[in-house]
Amino acid sequence: MVFGLTACGSDFTGVASNGVSVTVGSLSGFDNQVLAEIYGQALEARGYTVDYNTGIGSRKTYLLSLQSGVIDIVPDYAGSLLQAVSEGADDTDLETIMTTLPVALEKLDLTILEPAKAKKSRVFVVTHEFANAHKLVQIGDLAPLASAITIGSADHLESSRYGRRALEFSYGLTGWNFRSAADEAVVVDNLLENTIQVADLSTTDPAIVENHLVELADPYHVITAQNVVPVLNLKAATPDLSDAINDVSKLLTTADLTHFATFDDELPSTVAHDWLVENGIVVEEK
Repeated sequence: MVFGLTACGSDFTGVASNGVSVTVGSLSGFDNQVLAEIYGQALEARGYTVDYNTGIGSRKTYLLSLQSGVIDIVPDYAGSLLQAVSEGADDTDLETIMTTLPVALEKLDLTILEPAKAKKSRVFVVTHEFANAHKLVQIGDLAPLASAITIGSADHLESSRYGRRALEFSYGLTGWNFRSAADEAVVVDNLLENTIQVADLSTTDPAIVENHLVELADPYHVITAQNVVPVLNLKAATPDLSDAINDVSKLLTTADLTHFATFDDELPSTVAHDWLVENGIVVEEK
């Protein structure tokens, strides 16, 4: 039985690239490698010849590789990318980041495409019961309770840019207690046991869905937006390639990133292929 990738759907009809060669890179995280494979395999379905350079150690390294043309595309996260290319940048909301970031990248002969809805950032969560009891929807709703609650985190929350000072300045949260934990699994256990009332977690932590936890909205953007965004060498950003990448990005969700993390014992290429098939971007031919 022989399998091949073919395009399906109006966005991926025909071979528009005429075999143009593209190299897709990634940072070292498993989720980033899956994203690189997703973009790369989608381009293969459109007729591109794709090579991969995955597991690059740092943003500095991959940015230099993009500039030199050794690689053409890398998926990254908006806020962290901006901080890497624009020293002192303090933009936190996605709209502002997506205005500032292209200007900073253009100086490096690089560009970005459309951001995905998928994001890997931080979020404050509470149990469903606690949210209902106190009518909690956004972070600011915690203000009347602040002196009586404990916030738990496996990170350096108190000193972080979205920690104690930011929560007090933007949302009026003062006097809350802090409980540190070795990892996020312990933070979740503490939350479910009511040892803490608010947990600082990654948006991609499977425990959020598994335990029906409520994410508190952040209307003042104290937490930096970390939506998936493809970074490209300007020469590689042709209209056809950009359209192909944007067609993929518009389908990616945070739930997908969470799902990818549960398959970190598989090959990133396999996880990516399954996602592309499930989303109708490629089909398997027998």
